[in-house]
Amino acid sequence: MQKLFVFIFFYSFAHAASITVKPFEMEFTIDKGYEVQGEMELSCRYEKFVWGDSAEYVTFYQEPTQLKVNIVESTDYNTVQVKNTKNLYYEYDEFFRSNEECRASFKIFFISTKYALGHGRNPKEPVKFTLWKGFYDYQEGEQIYDLRKLAKYIDNTVYSFREKSFENRHINIWILQDGREARTNPWVERAVINPATGVPYKPELK
Repeated sequence: MQKLFVFIFFYSFAHAASITVKPFEMEFTIDKGYEVQGEMELSCRYEKFVWGDSAEYVTFYQEPTQLKVNIVESTDYNTVQVKNTKNLYYEYDEFFRSNEECRASFKIFFISTKYALGHGRNPKEPVKFTLWKGFYDYQEGEQIYDLRKLAKYIDNTVYSFREKSFENRHINIWILQDGREARTNPWVERAVINPATGVPYKPELK
């Protein structure tokens, strides 16, 4: 019985957690007038010992990896190729840490090359939509990241944008994936119209 207790105790604290993202190449189409950037971030955590029912975690983050993005222009729309060219790996392996878990998350940025916000603290900042998924997707054990989680958003799909003017003061811009509301933050953005030109201000792109 004592040996069994010792085995269970050490097993609970000795196993590591890791996450691996394999190389990939995905492709989607997008309306003209937008550039695309992307990154993947790997993270691991362990559960901190606390009294009570609530859980607290100590989390470690790997520096985000920038995805390679190539845009192929055509007459009506652009084709966006997104690549990760190497294995991405992160792990947490320390004794006497419970509930070790890891995850991979990704961000895809859709950045307007035509419109600035025209309001707020940075009025020259471009209209921007961010797709951010996987932040809470922690799991135990040694994981191979399921690329289908990413592919449903950036492979063999179409992103388009709908615009509507309001009393020549501003326009609202909606981002759509395959004609439906995209899972971005925000989903709709406002760009103030320059009264001198009748169109939104030009952005300052980095």
